[in-house]
Amino acid sequence: MRKLHLLLSVTMLTVTVQAQNEAKENTALSTEKKELLAQSGKVVPYPLQVAYDQTTHLIFPASIRYVDLGSENLVADKVKDAENVLRVKAAKTDFTDSTNLSVITQDGGFYSFEV
Repeated sequence: MRKLHLLLSVTMLTVTVQAQNEAKENTALSTEKKELLAQSGKVVPYPLQVAYDQTTHLIFPASIRYVDLGSENLVADKVKDAENVLRVKAAKTDFTDSTNLSVITQDGGFYSFEV
């Protein structure tokens, strides 16, 4: 019985270590892809849907420094007392054209959205 308990303990420890190593590899790969994109100068836009009668809030990791709306079909403003939150809506009810939204944060992050 004692040998069985020891064998199970060693097996569980091995599985846990292997899972942690795989998680580290996935994180490193993700970071590597981000660095390659940054070096190439390409920014992949996030898809974003908006509506006239609904408000969308975008939360960023740092305070918002600059916002550019691609057209007058969008309205956006920073949330009072939350400098890292941007409120976005469609400016008119029949908004069907695509446009974009760009945000630069205090930490130098650049975020692009295809609306």
